[in-house]
Amino acid sequence: MRKRGVGDLSILSMAAKHRRRPKKYGAAVGLAMLLSFMLLAVGPFTAWAVGIGDVVTEVCNNNFTSVQFNFSNEQVTGMGIKMHMGGGDFGQGMGGVTVLGPADAGQMKTMLEYVDGEAQHTSIQTRKLKGCEVREYTMSNGSGVGVVLPDYFLTVEIYETGNSNAADIQ
Repeated sequence: MRKRGVGDLSILSMAAKHRRRPKKYGAAVGLAMLLSFMLLAVGPFTAWAVGIGDVVTEVCNNNFTSVQFNFSNEQVTGMGIKMHMGGGDFGQGMGGVTVLGPADAGQMKTMLEYVDGEAQHTSIQTRKLKGCEVREYTMSNGSGVGVVLPDYFLTVEIYETGNSNAADIQ
């Protein structure tokens, strides 16, 4: 066994030994600090959506006043497709957000036929994008945008704002 000399207790000697030790936990400590920082950055002020209803609620609460919700199944097509709808006052008029789905191909076809035939649209401009279809439409008292996804149909509509339909669609 080797005896320690005074040189072994010097600061330089201890620092050299410290540098030779493997840094086993450095990455784990760094990762823990990074995660802690991210949690602090996100903080309790950011809501994480759990479902479609949460998204509709947040969008409506952020854009409309006097908000009301209807989370149920639609009845007009007879298909009973899940519907998450919210709306409220928007400027001088009112607005709404609707998410219908999930729906299979037959249900989606029936729903779109109803929308195209019965919904009192005065014009529809359709654009196909990768994986979806975007419909801009006007009605006698407002305008809206619909997005057709493979399993869902999303709409945002505003009514009776006092603006022209062209201005509302912007």
